[in-house]
Amino acid sequence: MARAVSLASIVDELPAGMVVWDARGRVLDANRAFYEMLGLASDPPPELDYWNISAGGQKQRELNRLQARRGEPYEKELITATGERISVRVNGGLVVGEAPGGDVIFAATIVRAGDGGLGPEQEHERMLRRRNELYLRLAKSLLAARGDLAGAIREVTEAAAEAMGVSRTSVWLYDPTRTKIVCHDLFEADLGRHSSGAEILASEYPDYFDALAEDRAIVADDVQTHFATRELSPAYLRPLGIVSMLDAPVRFCGRLAGVLCYEHSGAGRQWAHDDVQCAASMADFVGRALEAAERLRAEGELQRANEELERRIIERTEAVHARDEFLSIASHELRTPLTPLKLQMQLLAAAADRSAWLPNTHDMLRSSLRQVRRLEDLVSTLLDVTRASAGRLEMKPAQTDLALIASEVVERFRSAGTTGGSTISLVIEPRSIEGTWDPLRIDQVLTNLLSNAIKYGEGRPIDVEVVGAAATARIEVRDRGIGIAETDLERIFERFVRASSARSYGGLGLGLYIAHQIVSAHGGTIRVSSAPGQGSTFTVELPRRLRAPAPETTVHA
Repeated sequence: MARAVSLASIVDELPAGMVVWDARGRVLDANRAFYEMLGLASDPPPELDYWNISAGGQKQRELNRLQARRGEPYEKELITATGERISVRVNGGLVVGEAPGGDVIFAATIVRAGDGGLGPEQEHERMLRRRNELYLRLAKSLLAARGDLAGAIREVTEAAAEAMGVSRTSVWLYDPTRTKIVCHDLFEADLGRHSSGAEILASEYPDYFDALAEDRAIVADDVQTHFATRELSPAYLRPLGIVSMLDAPVRFCGRLAGVLCYEHSGAGRQWAHDDVQCAASMADFVGRALEAAERLRAEGELQRANEELERRIIERTEAVHARDEFLSIASHELRTPLTPLKLQMQLLAAAADRSAWLPNTHDMLRSSLRQVRRLEDLVSTLLDVTRASAGRLEMKPAQTDLALIASEVVERFRSAGTTGGSTISLVIEPRSIEGTWDPLRIDQVLTNLLSNAIKYGEGRPIDVEVVGAAATARIEVRDRGIGIAETDLERIFERFVRASSARSYGGLGLGLYIAHQIVSAHGGTIRVSSAPGQGSTFTVELPRRLRAPAPETTVHA
Protein backbone atom coordinates (compact mmCIF):
# COMPACT_ATOMS: atom_id res chain seq x y z
CA MET A 1 0.00 0.00 0.00
CA ALA A 2 1.52 3.31 -1.04
CA ARG A 3 1.92 5.89 1.68
CA ALA A 4 1.09 8.79 -0.69
CA VAL A 5 -2.28 8.93 1.03
CA SER A 6 -1.54 8.27 4.68
CA LEU A 7 -4.06 6.28 6.70
CA ALA A 8 -3.25 8.47 9.67
CA SER A 9 -4.14 11.64 7.79
CA ILE A 10 -7.63 10.31 7.20
CA VAL A 11 -8.51 8.57 10.44
CA ASP A 12 -6.31 10.13 13.11
CA GLU A 13 -9.32 11.70 14.73
CA LEU A 14 -11.26 8.43 15.07
CA PRO A 15 -11.48 7.02 18.63
CA ALA A 16 -10.84 3.47 17.39
CA GLY A 17 -7.33 2.28 16.62
CA MET A 18 -6.64 1.38 13.04
CA VAL A 19 -3.61 -0.51 11.82
CA VAL A 20 -2.23 -2.08 8.64
CA TRP A 21 0.48 -4.79 8.76
CA ASP A 22 1.94 -7.50 6.62
CA ALA A 23 2.09 -11.26 7.29
CA ARG A 24 5.61 -10.91 8.72
CA GLY A 25 4.22 -8.58 11.37
CA ARG A 26 5.63 -5.25 10.13
CA VAL A 27 3.23 -2.42 10.94
CA LEU A 28 2.89 -0.45 7.70
CA ASP A 29 0.60 2.27 8.97
CA ALA A 30 -1.58 3.10 11.98
CA ASN A 31 -3.59 6.02 13.36
CA ARG A 32 -2.98 8.05 16.53
CA ALA A 33 -5.56 6.10 18.57
CA PHE A 34 -3.71 2.82 17.96
CA TYR A 35 -0.38 4.23 19.19
CA GLU A 36 -2.04 5.85 22.20
CA MET A 37 -3.64 2.53 23.04
CA LEU A 38 -0.14 1.05 23.24
CA GLY A 39 1.20 3.99 25.26
CA LEU A 40 3.54 5.03 22.48
CA ALA A 41 4.57 8.59 21.69
CA SER A 42 2.93 10.49 18.90
CA ASP A 43 6.13 9.86 17.00
CA PRO A 44 6.17 6.00 17.08
CA PRO A 45 9.27 3.87 16.45
CA PRO A 46 9.94 3.27 12.77
CA GLU A 47 9.90 -0.53 13.17
CA LEU A 48 6.93 -1.94 15.06
CA ASP A 49 6.17 -5.71 14.98
CA TYR A 50 2.46 -6.50 15.27
CA TRP A 51 3.10 -10.05 16.47
CA ASN A 52 5.51 -8.86 19.19
CA ILE A 53 2.83 -6.64 20.70
CA SER A 54 0.27 -9.49 20.54
CA ALA A 55 0.15 -11.51 23.78
CA GLY A 56 -0.50 -15.21 24.11
CA GLY A 57 1.26 -16.51 21.02
CA GLN A 58 -1.97 -16.57 18.99
CA LYS A 59 -0.38 -15.59 15.68
CA GLN A 60 -1.53 -18.61 13.65
CA ARG A 61 -5.05 -18.50 15.06
CA GLU A 62 -5.38 -14.82 14.17
CA LEU A 63 -3.95 -15.37 10.70
CA ASN A 64 -6.50 -18.13 10.12
CA ARG A 65 -9.32 -15.84 11.16
CA LEU A 66 -8.15 -12.94 9.01
CA GLN A 67 -7.51 -15.04 5.91
CA ALA A 68 -10.89 -16.77 6.27
CA ARG A 69 -12.59 -13.34 5.97
CA ARG A 70 -15.10 -14.36 8.63
CA GLY A 71 -16.09 -10.76 9.32
CA GLU A 72 -16.59 -11.50 13.01
CA PRO A 73 -14.89 -9.48 15.76
CA TYR A 74 -12.63 -11.41 18.08
CA GLU A 75 -10.84 -10.67 21.31
CA LYS A 76 -7.12 -10.75 22.04
CA GLU A 77 -4.55 -9.07 24.24
CA LEU A 78 -1.98 -6.44 23.29
CA ILE A 79 1.19 -5.59 25.20
CA THR A 80 1.69 -1.88 25.87
CA ALA A 81 4.98 -0.01 26.03
CA THR A 82 5.03 -0.52 29.82
CA GLY A 83 4.46 -4.29 29.52
CA GLU A 84 0.80 -4.13 30.58
CA ARG A 85 -1.57 -6.53 28.86
CA ILE A 86 -4.79 -4.94 27.65
CA SER A 87 -7.85 -6.74 26.26
CA VAL A 88 -9.01 -5.51 22.88
CA ARG A 89 -11.62 -6.39 20.29
CA VAL A 90 -10.37 -6.75 16.71
CA ASN A 91 -12.40 -6.41 13.55
CA GLY A 92 -10.20 -6.95 10.54
CA GLY A 93 -9.46 -8.93 7.45
CA LEU A 94 -7.30 -9.56 4.44
CA VAL A 95 -6.69 -6.50 2.29
CA VAL A 96 -7.14 -6.94 -1.45
CA GLY A 97 -3.72 -6.11 -2.75
CA GLU A 98 -0.12 -6.57 -1.77
CA ALA A 99 2.66 -4.54 -0.16
CA PRO A 100 5.52 -3.38 -2.36
CA GLY A 101 7.55 -6.45 -1.38
CA GLY A 102 4.80 -8.74 -2.64
CA ASP A 103 3.64 -9.69 0.87
CA VAL A 104 -0.03 -10.07 1.79
CA ILE A 105 -1.27 -7.28 4.07
CA PHE A 106 -4.03 -7.03 6.64
CA ALA A 107 -6.02 -4.15 8.11
CA ALA A 108 -7.99 -4.01 11.34
CA THR A 109 -9.98 -1.76 13.59
CA ILE A 110 -9.08 -2.26 17.26
CA VAL A 111 -10.90 -0.98 20.35
CA ARG A 112 -10.27 -1.73 23.99
CA ALA A 113 -12.78 -4.15 25.49
CA GLY A 114 -15.69 -2.09 26.81
CA ASP A 115 -14.71 1.03 24.82
CA GLY A 116 -17.39 2.03 22.40
CA GLY A 117 -19.09 -0.59 20.29
CA LEU A 118 -21.18 -3.00 22.35
CA GLY A 119 -21.89 -2.31 26.01
CA PRO A 120 -21.44 -4.98 28.67
CA GLU A 121 -25.06 -6.12 28.45
CA GLN A 122 -24.99 -6.18 24.67
CA GLU A 123 -21.67 -8.02 24.70
CA HIS A 124 -23.10 -10.58 27.12
CA GLU A 125 -26.14 -11.09 24.92
CA ARG A 126 -23.90 -11.52 21.88
CA MET A 127 -21.82 -14.09 23.73
CA LEU A 128 -24.92 -16.03 24.84
CA ARG A 129 -26.37 -15.91 21.33
CA ARG A 130 -23.12 -17.26 19.87
CA ARG A 131 -22.97 -20.06 22.43
CA ASN A 132 -26.58 -21.00 21.72
CA GLU A 133 -25.74 -21.21 18.03
CA LEU A 134 -22.88 -23.55 18.89
CA TYR A 135 -25.16 -25.71 21.07
CA LEU A 136 -27.64 -26.05 18.22
CA ARG A 137 -24.89 -26.89 15.74
CA LEU A 138 -23.46 -29.52 18.08
CA ALA A 139 -26.86 -31.08 18.71
CA LYS A 140 -27.47 -31.45 14.96
CA SER A 141 -23.96 -32.73 14.37
CA LEU A 142 -24.11 -35.35 17.14
CA LEU A 143 -27.52 -36.47 15.92
CA ALA A 144 -26.03 -37.10 12.48
CA ALA A 145 -22.83 -38.69 13.82
CA ARG A 146 -24.52 -42.09 14.39
CA GLY A 147 -22.09 -43.30 17.02
CA ASP A 148 -18.87 -41.85 15.55
CA LEU A 149 -17.38 -41.12 18.97
CA ALA A 150 -14.02 -39.76 17.78
CA GLY A 151 -15.67 -37.42 15.27
CA ALA A 152 -18.23 -36.23 17.81
CA ILE A 153 -15.57 -35.42 20.42
CA ARG A 154 -13.57 -33.47 17.82
CA GLU A 155 -16.69 -31.41 17.08
CA VAL A 156 -17.14 -30.69 20.80
CA THR A 157 -13.54 -29.59 21.44
CA GLU A 158 -13.61 -27.22 18.47
CA ALA A 159 -16.95 -25.71 19.47
CA ALA A 160 -15.88 -25.48 23.11
CA ALA A 161 -12.72 -23.55 22.19
CA GLU A 162 -14.75 -21.08 20.15
CA ALA A 163 -17.47 -20.71 22.77
CA MET A 164 -15.01 -19.98 25.59
CA GLY A 165 -12.33 -18.19 23.58
CA VAL A 166 -9.51 -20.39 24.89
CA SER A 167 -6.43 -21.69 23.10
CA ARG A 168 -6.75 -25.35 24.10
CA THR A 169 -9.66 -27.68 24.85
CA SER A 170 -9.44 -31.40 25.48
CA VAL A 171 -11.54 -34.42 26.48
CA TRP A 172 -10.02 -36.85 28.99
CA LEU A 173 -11.75 -40.12 29.92
CA TYR A 174 -10.97 -42.63 32.63
CA ASP A 175 -9.43 -45.91 31.54
CA PRO A 176 -11.19 -49.15 32.71
CA THR A 177 -8.97 -49.37 35.82
CA ARG A 178 -9.78 -45.75 36.76
CA THR A 179 -6.12 -45.24 37.68
CA LYS A 180 -5.54 -42.71 34.92
CA ILE A 181 -7.30 -40.49 32.43
CA VAL A 182 -6.52 -40.68 28.72
CA CYS A 183 -6.78 -37.81 26.25
CA HIS A 184 -9.24 -38.72 23.49
CA ASP A 185 -8.87 -35.36 21.73
CA LEU A 186 -6.83 -32.20 22.31
CA PHE A 187 -7.68 -29.22 20.09
CA GLU A 188 -5.13 -26.41 19.81
CA ALA A 189 -7.15 -23.53 18.41
CA ASP A 190 -4.13 -21.39 17.49
CA LEU A 191 -2.77 -24.12 15.23
CA GLY A 192 -6.07 -25.73 14.22
CA ARG A 193 -4.55 -29.07 15.29
CA HIS A 194 -5.97 -32.18 16.97
CA SER A 195 -4.02 -34.82 18.89
CA SER A 196 -4.74 -37.62 21.37
CA GLY A 197 -3.20 -40.39 23.45
CA ALA A 198 -1.63 -38.48 26.35
CA GLU A 199 -2.18 -39.91 29.85
CA ILE A 200 -2.34 -38.47 33.37
CA LEU A 201 -1.74 -40.99 36.19
CA ALA A 202 -3.61 -40.74 39.47
CA SER A 203 -0.49 -41.84 41.35
CA GLU A 204 1.43 -38.79 40.10
CA TYR A 205 -1.29 -36.18 40.69
CA PRO A 206 -3.37 -37.32 43.69
CA ASP A 207 -4.83 -33.87 44.52
CA TYR A 208 -6.11 -33.42 40.99
CA PHE A 209 -7.73 -36.87 40.95
CA ASP A 210 -9.25 -36.30 44.38
CA ALA A 211 -10.85 -33.15 42.97
CA LEU A 212 -12.10 -35.09 39.94
CA ALA A 213 -13.65 -37.70 42.22
CA GLU A 214 -15.89 -35.03 43.74
CA ASP A 215 -17.67 -34.92 40.36
CA ARG A 216 -17.79 -31.11 40.32
CA ALA A 217 -16.25 -28.53 38.02
CA ILE A 218 -12.67 -27.54 38.82
CA VAL A 219 -12.56 -23.75 38.45
CA ALA A 220 -8.95 -22.54 38.61
CA ASP A 221 -8.48 -18.82 37.90
CA ASP A 222 -4.80 -19.28 38.77
CA VAL A 223 -3.49 -22.80 38.13
CA GLN A 224 -0.40 -22.22 40.30
CA THR A 225 -2.38 -21.55 43.47
CA HIS A 226 -5.52 -23.66 43.05
CA PHE A 227 -5.34 -26.78 45.26
CA ALA A 228 -6.37 -29.16 42.44
CA THR A 229 -4.12 -27.83 39.65
CA ARG A 230 -0.98 -26.54 41.34
CA GLU A 231 0.68 -29.97 41.20
CA LEU A 232 0.03 -30.02 37.41
CA SER A 233 1.66 -26.64 36.87
CA PRO A 234 5.42 -27.39 36.91
CA ALA A 235 5.45 -30.31 34.47
CA TYR A 236 2.40 -29.65 32.35
CA LEU A 237 0.73 -26.24 32.58
CA ARG A 238 3.60 -23.78 33.03
CA PRO A 239 5.65 -24.97 29.99
CA LEU A 240 2.57 -24.39 27.82
CA GLY A 241 1.90 -20.94 29.25
CA ILE A 242 -1.45 -22.00 30.71
CA VAL A 243 -2.50 -19.67 33.51
CA SER A 244 -6.18 -20.53 34.05
CA MET A 245 -8.06 -23.82 33.70
CA LEU A 246 -11.65 -24.99 33.90
CA ASP A 247 -12.52 -28.70 33.99
CA ALA A 248 -16.15 -29.72 33.55
CA PRO A 249 -17.11 -33.29 34.57
CA VAL A 250 -18.28 -35.67 31.84
CA ARG A 251 -20.89 -38.17 33.01
CA PHE A 252 -21.90 -41.41 31.36
CA CYS A 253 -24.55 -43.85 32.60
CA GLY A 254 -24.85 -41.93 35.89
CA ARG A 255 -21.11 -42.14 36.61
CA LEU A 256 -18.17 -39.76 36.27
CA ALA A 257 -16.45 -40.73 33.01
CA GLY A 258 -13.88 -37.94 32.63
CA VAL A 259 -13.52 -34.19 32.05
CA LEU A 260 -13.76 -31.56 29.33
CA CYS A 261 -10.79 -29.31 29.99
CA TYR A 262 -10.45 -25.62 29.03
CA GLU A 263 -6.92 -24.16 29.18
CA HIS A 264 -6.44 -20.40 28.95
CA SER A 265 -3.07 -18.78 28.20
CA GLY A 266 -2.03 -15.12 28.33
CA ALA A 267 -3.42 -12.93 31.11
CA GLY A 268 -5.12 -14.64 34.01
CA ARG A 269 -8.81 -15.27 33.56
CA GLN A 270 -11.58 -15.22 36.10
CA TRP A 271 -14.16 -17.77 35.05
CA ALA A 272 -17.65 -16.32 35.22
CA HIS A 273 -20.79 -18.22 36.17
CA ASP A 274 -21.80 -18.23 32.49
CA ASP A 275 -18.44 -19.81 31.64
CA VAL A 276 -19.00 -22.65 34.11
CA GLN A 277 -22.50 -23.21 32.73
CA CYS A 278 -21.17 -23.24 29.15
CA ALA A 279 -18.45 -25.71 30.12
CA ALA A 280 -21.03 -27.98 31.74
CA SER A 281 -23.26 -27.83 28.65
CA MET A 282 -20.36 -28.76 26.37
CA ALA A 283 -19.36 -31.62 28.70
CA ASP A 284 -22.94 -32.84 28.51
CA PHE A 285 -22.52 -33.15 24.73
CA VAL A 286 -19.52 -35.43 25.32
CA GLY A 287 -21.68 -37.57 27.60
CA ARG A 288 -24.34 -37.78 24.91
CA ALA A 289 -21.71 -38.80 22.36
CA LEU A 290 -20.59 -41.59 24.71
CA GLU A 291 -24.18 -42.72 25.14
CA ALA A 292 -24.76 -42.71 21.36
CA ALA A 293 -21.61 -44.75 20.76
CA GLU A 294 -22.56 -47.22 23.51
CA ARG A 295 -26.10 -47.49 22.15
CA LEU A 296 -24.76 -48.18 18.67
CA ARG A 297 -22.36 -50.79 20.08
CA ALA A 298 -25.16 -52.46 22.04
CA GLU A 299 -27.43 -52.44 18.99
CA GLY A 300 -24.65 -54.04 16.95
CA GLU A 301 -24.10 -56.73 19.57
CA LEU A 302 -27.83 -57.36 19.81
CA GLN A 303 -28.08 -57.66 16.04
CA ARG A 304 -25.13 -60.05 15.95
CA ALA A 305 -26.66 -62.08 18.78
CA ASN A 306 -29.98 -62.26 16.93
CA GLU A 307 -28.23 -63.31 13.74
CA GLU A 308 -26.32 -65.98 15.64
CA LEU A 309 -29.52 -67.18 17.29
CA GLU A 310 -31.29 -67.34 13.93
CA ARG A 311 -28.35 -69.24 12.47
CA ARG A 312 -28.41 -71.74 15.31
CA ILE A 313 -32.17 -72.17 15.02
CA ILE A 314 -31.80 -72.84 11.30
CA GLU A 315 -28.95 -75.27 11.96
CA ARG A 316 -30.94 -77.01 14.70
CA THR A 317 -34.01 -77.21 12.47
CA GLU A 318 -31.92 -78.61 9.63
CA ALA A 319 -30.25 -81.05 12.02
CA VAL A 320 -33.61 -82.26 13.29
CA HIS A 321 -34.87 -82.61 9.73
CA ALA A 322 -31.70 -84.49 8.75
CA ARG A 323 -32.05 -86.73 11.79
CA ASP A 324 -35.68 -87.52 11.03
CA GLU A 325 -34.83 -88.22 7.41
CA PHE A 326 -31.93 -90.41 8.48
CA LEU A 327 -34.10 -92.38 10.89
CA SER A 328 -36.62 -92.93 8.12
CA ILE A 329 -33.90 -94.03 5.67
CA ALA A 330 -32.15 -96.18 8.28
CA SER A 331 -35.41 -97.90 9.16
CA HIS A 332 -36.01 -98.63 5.50
CA GLU A 333 -32.45 -99.83 4.91
CA LEU A 334 -32.51 -102.10 7.95
CA ARG A 335 -35.95 -103.48 7.08
CA THR A 336 -34.94 -104.29 3.49
CA PRO A 337 -32.57 -107.19 4.36
CA LEU A 338 -34.61 -108.26 7.38
CA THR A 339 -37.78 -109.02 5.44
CA PRO A 340 -36.33 -111.64 3.04
CA LEU A 341 -34.06 -112.96 5.80
CA LYS A 342 -37.03 -113.49 8.07
CA LEU A 343 -39.03 -115.23 5.31
CA GLN A 344 -36.14 -117.51 4.39
CA MET A 345 -35.47 -118.44 7.99
CA GLN A 346 -39.16 -119.24 8.50
CA LEU A 347 -39.11 -121.55 5.47
CA LEU A 348 -35.97 -123.26 6.71
CA ALA A 349 -37.46 -123.66 10.17
CA ALA A 350 -40.64 -125.22 8.73
CA ALA A 351 -38.57 -127.61 6.62
CA ALA A 352 -36.53 -128.56 9.65
CA ASP A 353 -39.72 -129.33 11.58
CA ARG A 354 -40.68 -131.76 8.81
CA SER A 355 -37.16 -133.11 8.66
CA ALA A 356 -37.15 -132.33 4.98
CA TRP A 357 -34.69 -130.20 3.02
CA LEU A 358 -36.01 -127.89 0.40
CA PRO A 359 -34.56 -128.15 -3.15
CA ASN A 360 -33.21 -124.57 -2.97
CA THR A 361 -31.93 -124.75 0.60
CA HIS A 362 -28.39 -123.83 -0.42
CA ASP A 363 -29.58 -120.80 -2.41
CA MET A 364 -31.68 -119.65 0.51
CA LEU A 365 -28.74 -120.00 2.90
CA ARG A 366 -26.45 -118.03 0.57
CA SER A 367 -29.13 -115.32 0.23
CA SER A 368 -29.55 -115.21 3.99
CA LEU A 369 -25.81 -114.88 4.45
CA ARG A 370 -25.76 -111.92 2.02
CA GLN A 371 -28.53 -110.20 3.99
CA VAL A 372 -26.69 -110.82 7.26
CA ARG A 373 -23.54 -109.28 5.76
CA ARG A 374 -25.57 -106.33 4.56
CA LEU A 375 -26.91 -105.83 8.07
CA GLU A 376 -23.38 -106.13 9.40
CA ASP A 377 -22.22 -103.40 7.01
CA LEU A 378 -25.06 -101.14 8.07
CA VAL A 379 -24.30 -101.62 11.75
CA SER A 380 -20.57 -101.02 11.11
CA THR A 381 -21.40 -97.82 9.25
CA LEU A 382 -23.55 -96.54 12.10
CA LEU A 383 -20.82 -97.44 14.57
CA ASP A 384 -18.23 -95.54 12.49
CA VAL A 385 -20.48 -92.47 12.41
CA THR A 386 -20.84 -92.59 16.18
CA ARG A 387 -17.09 -92.87 16.69
CA ALA A 388 -16.27 -90.15 14.15
CA SER A 389 -18.79 -87.75 15.70
CA ALA A 390 -17.16 -88.31 19.09
CA GLY A 391 -13.65 -87.90 17.63
CA ARG A 392 -12.72 -91.50 18.40
CA LEU A 393 -12.25 -93.01 14.94
CA GLU A 394 -9.86 -95.93 15.42
CA MET A 395 -6.84 -96.10 13.11
CA LYS A 396 -4.29 -98.92 12.67
CA PRO A 397 -1.60 -97.44 10.41
CA ALA A 398 0.85 -99.81 8.71
CA GLN A 399 3.09 -99.92 5.66
CA THR A 400 0.53 -100.23 2.84
CA ASP A 401 0.54 -100.48 -0.94
CA LEU A 402 -2.22 -98.17 -2.18
CA ALA A 403 -2.01 -99.68 -5.67
CA LEU A 404 -2.78 -103.12 -4.27
CA ILE A 405 -5.80 -101.84 -2.28
CA ALA A 406 -7.23 -100.08 -5.35
CA SER A 407 -6.83 -103.21 -7.48
CA GLU A 408 -8.55 -105.39 -4.88
CA VAL A 409 -11.51 -103.02 -4.44
CA VAL A 410 -12.13 -102.67 -8.19
CA GLU A 411 -11.84 -106.45 -8.69
CA ARG A 412 -14.25 -107.07 -5.83
CA PHE A 413 -16.93 -104.97 -7.50
CA ARG A 414 -16.33 -106.63 -10.85
CA SER A 415 -16.40 -110.21 -9.54
CA ALA A 416 -19.48 -109.59 -7.41
CA GLY A 417 -21.36 -108.32 -10.45
CA THR A 418 -22.37 -105.15 -8.57
CA THR A 419 -21.18 -102.61 -11.10
CA GLY A 420 -24.70 -101.68 -12.17
CA GLY A 421 -23.77 -102.09 -15.81
CA SER A 422 -20.88 -99.63 -15.58
CA THR A 423 -17.44 -100.54 -16.84
CA ILE A 424 -14.66 -99.66 -14.39
CA SER A 425 -11.25 -98.67 -15.71
CA LEU A 426 -8.30 -98.55 -13.33
CA VAL A 427 -5.08 -96.61 -13.96
CA ILE A 428 -2.21 -96.87 -11.45
CA GLU A 429 1.02 -94.87 -11.76
CA PRO A 430 3.49 -96.13 -10.65
CA ARG A 431 2.65 -99.79 -10.20
CA SER A 432 3.45 -99.72 -6.47
CA ILE A 433 2.54 -96.77 -4.23
CA GLU A 434 3.58 -97.39 -0.66
CA GLY A 435 2.86 -95.28 2.41
CA THR A 436 1.86 -95.41 6.05
CA TRP A 437 -1.93 -95.74 6.09
CA ASP A 438 -4.63 -97.85 7.71
CA PRO A 439 -5.32 -100.37 4.89
CA LEU A 440 -8.84 -101.24 6.03
CA ARG A 441 -9.83 -97.59 6.32
CA ILE A 442 -8.38 -96.69 2.91
CA ASP A 443 -10.24 -99.70 1.47
CA GLN A 444 -13.39 -98.30 3.11
CA VAL A 445 -12.86 -94.86 1.51
CA LEU A 446 -12.35 -96.28 -1.98
CA THR A 447 -15.30 -98.67 -1.55
CA ASN A 448 -17.61 -95.80 -0.55
CA LEU A 449 -16.50 -93.62 -3.47
CA LEU A 450 -16.86 -96.45 -5.98
CA SER A 451 -20.26 -97.46 -4.56
CA ASN A 452 -21.51 -93.91 -5.04
CA ALA A 453 -20.10 -93.76 -8.57
CA ILE A 454 -21.95 -96.97 -9.47
CA LYS A 455 -25.16 -95.90 -7.71
CA TYR A 456 -25.36 -92.49 -9.40
CA GLY A 457 -23.44 -93.31 -12.60
CA GLU A 458 -26.49 -94.51 -14.56
CA GLY A 459 -24.56 -97.48 -15.96
CA ARG A 460 -21.97 -95.30 -17.71
CA PRO A 461 -18.18 -95.85 -17.58
CA ILE A 462 -16.33 -95.14 -14.34
CA ASP A 463 -12.65 -94.17 -14.18
CA VAL A 464 -10.45 -94.85 -11.15
CA GLU A 465 -6.98 -93.31 -11.13
CA VAL A 466 -4.31 -93.77 -8.44
CA VAL A 467 -1.15 -91.67 -8.76
CA GLY A 468 1.86 -91.52 -6.45
CA ALA A 469 4.15 -88.54 -5.95
CA ALA A 470 7.21 -87.99 -3.76
CA ALA A 471 5.33 -87.05 -0.58
CA THR A 472 1.67 -87.70 -1.46
CA ALA A 473 -0.67 -90.08 -3.20
CA ARG A 474 -3.84 -89.20 -5.09
CA ILE A 475 -7.02 -91.23 -5.66
CA GLU A 476 -9.52 -90.00 -8.24
CA VAL A 477 -12.93 -91.59 -8.94
CA ARG A 478 -14.86 -90.16 -11.90
CA ASP A 479 -18.36 -91.08 -13.05
CA ARG A 480 -20.59 -89.74 -15.83
CA GLY A 481 -23.89 -89.88 -14.00
CA ILE A 482 -26.48 -87.49 -12.60
CA GLY A 483 -23.97 -85.11 -10.97
CA ILE A 484 -24.44 -82.85 -7.95
CA ALA A 485 -26.05 -79.41 -7.75
CA GLU A 486 -23.77 -76.52 -6.80
CA THR A 487 -25.79 -75.82 -3.64
CA ASP A 488 -25.05 -79.34 -2.36
CA LEU A 489 -21.32 -79.40 -3.09
CA GLU A 490 -20.29 -77.80 0.22
CA ARG A 491 -22.68 -79.98 2.25
CA ILE A 492 -22.05 -83.32 0.58
CA PHE A 493 -19.53 -84.46 3.23
CA GLU A 494 -21.79 -83.73 6.20
CA ARG A 495 -23.73 -86.33 8.14
CA PHE A 496 -27.04 -87.49 6.70
CA VAL A 497 -26.76 -85.13 3.72
CA ARG A 498 -28.04 -86.56 0.44
CA ALA A 499 -27.84 -84.80 -2.89
CA SER A 500 -30.55 -87.04 -4.34
CA SER A 501 -33.91 -88.43 -3.32
CA ALA A 502 -33.77 -91.31 -0.85
CA ARG A 503 -36.68 -92.96 -2.69
CA SER A 504 -34.79 -93.04 -5.97
CA TYR A 505 -31.43 -94.09 -4.53
CA GLY A 506 -30.86 -96.26 -1.47
CA GLY A 507 -28.26 -95.84 1.27
CA LEU A 508 -27.96 -94.00 4.56
CA GLY A 509 -26.22 -90.90 3.23
CA LEU A 510 -23.22 -91.54 5.48
CA GLY A 511 -20.58 -92.90 3.13
CA LEU A 512 -19.04 -89.58 2.15
CA TYR A 513 -19.13 -88.33 5.74
CA ILE A 514 -17.18 -91.39 6.90
CA ALA A 515 -14.77 -91.10 3.94
CA HIS A 516 -14.13 -87.45 4.82
CA GLN A 517 -13.42 -88.33 8.47
CA ILE A 518 -11.02 -91.13 7.51
CA VAL A 519 -9.13 -88.97 5.02
CA SER A 520 -8.90 -86.11 7.55
CA ALA A 521 -7.62 -88.54 10.18
CA HIS A 522 -4.81 -89.43 7.75
CA GLY A 523 -3.94 -85.73 7.39
CA GLY A 524 -5.32 -85.64 3.86
CA THR A 525 -8.06 -83.86 1.94
CA ILE A 526 -11.07 -84.93 -0.10
CA ARG A 527 -12.92 -82.72 -2.58
CA VAL A 528 -15.50 -82.98 -5.32
CA SER A 529 -16.14 -81.24 -8.61
CA SER A 530 -19.49 -81.79 -10.28
CA ALA A 531 -22.41 -80.33 -12.19
CA PRO A 532 -25.93 -81.70 -12.75
CA GLY A 533 -26.00 -84.16 -15.65
CA GLN A 534 -22.22 -84.08 -16.10
CA GLY A 535 -21.10 -86.61 -13.52
CA SER A 536 -18.86 -86.18 -10.48
CA THR A 537 -15.16 -86.45 -9.74
CA PHE A 538 -13.99 -87.16 -6.19
CA THR A 539 -10.32 -86.54 -5.45
CA VAL A 540 -8.47 -87.75 -2.35
CA GLU A 541 -4.99 -86.45 -1.47
CA LEU A 542 -3.06 -88.46 1.15
CA PRO A 543 0.37 -87.77 2.67
CA ARG A 544 2.60 -90.83 2.42
CA ARG A 545 3.32 -90.67 6.13
CA LEU A 546 0.34 -90.71 8.49
CA ARG A 547 0.44 -87.77 10.87
CA ALA A 548 -0.99 -89.74 13.74
CA PRO A 549 -0.05 -91.51 16.99
CA ALA A 550 1.36 -95.03 17.17
CA PRO A 551 -0.58 -97.97 15.63
CA GLU A 552 -3.82 -99.16 17.18
CA THR A 553 -4.46 -95.83 18.87
CA THR A 554 -7.31 -93.36 18.54
CA VAL A 555 -7.02 -90.56 15.99
CA HIS A 556 -9.32 -87.58 16.60
CA ALA A 557 -11.02 -86.89 13.32
